[in-house]
Amino acid sequence: MARLQTIKAYYEERYKSADMSPSRRSPDTFRVFLDWLGVNRKDKLLDVACGAGALLQCAGPEVKGWGLDFSERATRLARHVAPHAHLCLGDMQQMPYAGGSFDYVTNIGGLEHVQDMVQALHEMARVCSDEGKLCIVVPNANCFWYRLLHIKGTEQAAMEEH
Repeated sequence: MARLQTIKAYYEERYKSADMSPSRRSPDTFRVFLDWLGVNRKDKLLDVACGAGALLQCAGPEVKGWGLDFSERATRLARHVAPHAHLCLGDMQQMPYAGGSFDYVTNIGGLEHVQDMVQALHEMARVCSDEGKLCIVVPNANCFWYRLLHIKGTEQAAMEEH
């Protein structure tokens, strides 16, 4: 439990920074994920580790969007960035949603920082409908920029990284 509290405190501190609001990624990046998945109006989308809500903002109010994040500050930012979305403070290892609730489940750059990756994957699969789609993106250690700059992990590598 102490490790979990340390991780939570780390992310609360990270979301104090102005560069985390709403995201350092371009909105076009999130559009790529949404287009690839084929997300349409009235679809139910859950963004796990939603951060400050940039993907939900990009999805727009036509999509029934939900966001789950471990950070209270991130969730608060997401409420302003994507006011149409249903936001929840919570842990991706124990999601408060019924099985099969969502047409789409995304996790963009969060899975590698969870304590029990297998449990988080089980939870994402559980809340995704049988005909639903998952989109999970994690850093690639062989990425050209990581290799060129001798980066061994993401900025949060000191906290928790798999």
